[in-house]
Order: sequence, then C-alpha cells, then structure tokens
Amino acid sequence: MILCQSKQTKQMGQAMGDYAYDTLVKGGYGLYNFGDDMLLLTLHAMLESCSLTSDIAYLCKNSSYLKKLIPNISIASHTDRDFIKTNRLVYGGGTQFYDFSKADTITTCGRILRILAKNKFLYEQLRTVYRWTKNRIKFDVDQANTITALGIGIGPLRSDSMHYNSTRKLFKKMDFVATRDEISQKFCDEWGLVNAELFNDICYWEPFYSSVITPMKAKRHVEKIAIVVRDWPHNERGMSYYDSILRVFNLLLKRGYKPTFCLFKGDKEPYWVQKFKAADIKYLTWNPDKQTVSFFCDQLAEFDLFISARFHGAVFATLLERPVICIDIEPKLSLASKSLGTSNLIWKYPFKDYECLSLIDEVNENYKTYLDNAVTVKVQQTKTAYKMVNTFKLKL
Repeated sequence: MILCQSKQTKQMGQAMGDYAYDTLVKGGYGLYNFGDDMLLLTLHAMLESCSLTSDIAYLCKNSSYLKKLIPNISIASHTDRDFIKTNRLVYGGGTQFYDFSKADTITTCGRILRILAKNKFLYEQLRTVYRWTKNRIKFDVDQANTITALGIGIGPLRSDSMHYNSTRKLFKKMDFVATRDEISQKFCDEWGLVNAELFNDICYWEPFYSSVITPMKAKRHVEKIAIVVRDWPHNERGMSYYDSILRVFNLLLKRGYKPTFCLFKGDKEPYWVQKFKAADIKYLTWNPDKQTVSFFCDQLAEFDLFISARFHGAVFATLLERPVICIDIEPKLSLASKSLGTSNLIWKYPFKDYECLSLIDEVNENYKTYLDNAVTVKVQQTKTAYKMVNTFKLKL
C-alpha cells in the first residue's frame, strides 16, 4: 500500500524537518509475550486497514522472531529515539505506563544531587547518571506531529513519582486516548483529559482475531483446564498465589480433571519454568521462534475453562468463547473479570485452595450458562473494539 500525504501533512513535515517515519508505534513487542505480540499483530492489521503501513516503524525490542510475525517489519532502535521525528506517534496497547517501585528512586536521586552540589566532581558524575535515568522515562512530545494511544493501560502509578508526572504531561499532549480499562480512564479523568474515552483491549478487533482464532465446539462439562500463570516479583500479595495454584493443580488431577499450566511469556518466566522442571510438570508455552500464532491459539482452543493470572489470559479465553476465573494478583485482573460480566469468578487474596475449587465447581455445574455468557461478552467487546478503531480512523 502507498500512503499519499496531503499538502497539509507535507507542510507540517517540512516545518518540523524530514520525518524518519510517517507512523511510529511504541509498545512492549519483541519480549516473547504472547499478549503483547498479539497486540502488535492486531495493531499492524488495523493500521494496514487505514493505509498507514507503507512508512511505519515500531519502537520496541528488535527480536529476530518479529520478522517471522511480520516479514516486512521495520524496527526503530531505542538508542536512536531522541533523534527520531515522526508525523504520527501511536502508543499501541498494553500497560505501557506504570511504576512498581516502592520508593521514588529518581526523585531521591535528585535530592541527593542538591546535597552534594558542593562537591563538583562527584556532583557531575552523579548528575550524568541522574540525567540518563530520568531520560529513560522521559517522553519526547515535540518529536511527533500527532500523538495517539490505543487500547492503552495505565498504572499502577504513585502520584508522588516522576513517572506519574511525566505520564500526565505526555497524556495532556495527546490528540486521542482510547483507554483499555476503568483504572486507566480514571487517571485520564483526574488529569482533565477531554479527548480520552474508555474502550477496551485492541485484541478484541475482529478482522484480525478471526484470522487466527477458531473456537472449538464446547463440551457439556469442564474437563480440560488451562492455568495461565506468571512470575510476579512486584509484591508479596501477588506472589502468594504460587503455592496455592500448585496445590489446586494437584487436587484437580485427583478429581479427574485435566489441568495444564500455560506460560504466555515462554521461558521468560524463570520461577515457573524452574518449578515445572523440578516437579517434572509438562506445560504449554508460547515460543514464537518455533510456533505460529494460529498454532498456539489452536492449542488454547482445546481447553474448556481458563484460570488466569494474566489479563490477556482472560481476553483470549473470551475470544475462544470459554469462561475464565481470574486470579486477583493485581487490580486489572478484577477489572477484567468485571468487564466480562463474571465478577463472581475472581479468585481473591489470600488465595485459599477451596475457594478456587468452589469457583471451578460453580462453572462446571452451570457450564452452559457461562459458555453463553462468554459468547455474549465476545460480541459486546468486539463491537467496542470496532468503535475504538472507527473513532481513531475519523481522527486521521
């Protein structure tokens, strides 16, 4: 496809200097994360439908497997980002703005610098480190003609952190913000953004997901259960589900179910990989070096029920028209459950074994009802994603 720039766009480009790319997309792609890789593929298909892929680059990790997903993909290096100018900057889905730190190390560093200002040599050395660290979270808003965020997630963010302030400043400069969840929209409302609207995750855009996902005919009861786990080093509350889910796995085997652990980030989940190998537990994993998206989705389609500690585990359960029990290790999992109309199917802290088993029994006893709900929610979420993309297209 060839993108024909308007006179106005060309004039803007001449005013700012030559653009390196007409469209630059930022995202957490190339990190072997199935959810983020699906965001990349969906977004690329969506931008292609807008005739915006003739001069496009992705600002992400330059992993070799991305060429397998999108053969003609162009990757912009993070090391060159301070020199890149683009007509259109798009933050392409996922939780890109967050801060899990327990202390604001950057603000603390700034205070230390002021104290040490009298020691000129030490001050200059520390200031160099401070500037480099600060620039890692600095968002350059003057290098793009327009800035958009699609299906974006925000948080957690502490209001006294530099991450919070820099994110707020960036979003105030954006021309259009499509948030993914209520927490993200709440941040935008607090910042007084009139151009922000609540939609949903990009992966619900049907023109792409229908090309790689084929739901299987449902059984009459639950037999095969996918347990989507993840490493969660950010806090003890989140980590406390580890031992519980392993016990639940063994109890499910004794009850005659067929549970399987699933990793959406492949071998990048060291805790679980080591745990599975030590216990000789077979598991399903996303490996883009060896698998296609369709192949992995077909494997997921075989399950009757999902238990997920990942947001996108809940998303893909719905796309596969299956019920999902969310593990409440962070707020966006409870939000996912709420958005799917199954607020009752949330396994809450402190993650008691019997509570998870009770939720599984609830689904199994009312399986037809939960299957019908998954189909209904899928239709609703698909409509919302269409609305998000159509709104974006009107703003081009």
